Amino acid sequence: MIKSFSLFFLITLLSACASYELPPEPDITLPKNTKIAILINTSSSPKHTHIGATPFSNFVKEYDYDWDIQNNIFKVFKGALEKIQDYKVVDLRDYGLDTLEPTGLILVENNQWKYSETHSELIKELLKDNVRLVIHIDEKPTYFTSNCGAYSCITYYSEGLGLVSRSVLGVKSYYASASYNISAELLDPLYPITAQKEMRSLNNHRIKNKLLNNYKVPKMFKNITEDEFEDVKKGVLEQMNFFAMHIYYYLKSKL
Repeated sequence: MIKSFSLFFLITLLSACASYELPPEPDITLPKNTKIAILINTSSSPKHTHIGATPFSNFVKEYDYDWDIQNNIFKVFKGALEKIQDYKVVDLRDYGLDTLEPTGLILVENNQWKYSETHSELIKELLKDNVRLVIHIDEKPTYFTSNCGAYSCITYYSEGLGLVSRSVLGVKSYYASASYNISAELLDPLYPITAQKEMRSLNNHRIKNKLLNNYKVPKMFKNITEDEFEDVKKGVLEQMNFFAMHIYYYLKSKL
């Protein structure tokens, strides 16, 4: 019987069951002139997710400030990854793909990595054009915290790119939320590097939500100005640079 699983399912399974092992990392040597295709799916405007002392004080508000975040994130990854020998970062949209489902381009079948049949023609085109790595950055709600009582837990999420605030005993704390799922899949040899234990920090909620220690309290808590969002935007891009450099160091180790 053929057993086929998506990477998304397997990573979820691994978090709950340490006994399941993915296929091993293959020998990886990335040549000069390698291309890296990036797909970024994100809103352009920030949200403010507030987690209050009670559920009744929670709210999510979206602002219409244009952060041009897709281009800014692309520049961050391009700047980091093109430091490697003659590597070139390109937009996956140039190959006709605007979205990518969570299953990605690579599956596991009978304990071996294989291409997703859904994207087999795209993968052939990418390899023909010397694209060896595909990075997908997808805005999604990110786990933030849980409050647990005797019989149940309430789980709270950052609802997207932007600011998360939390009130505990009357004290507010503020976080820049880089609320993205990040996958990085090598096409030759086949290997999703985000499945590697050392690379799972790319999707660690503690890293995605960065505490802003010196954030200046907004004058109007439910009507934050564009200027008051600047430190949040800076914090988000700093986290994206951290993720980009994490991939950079992995790739550099394979030269």
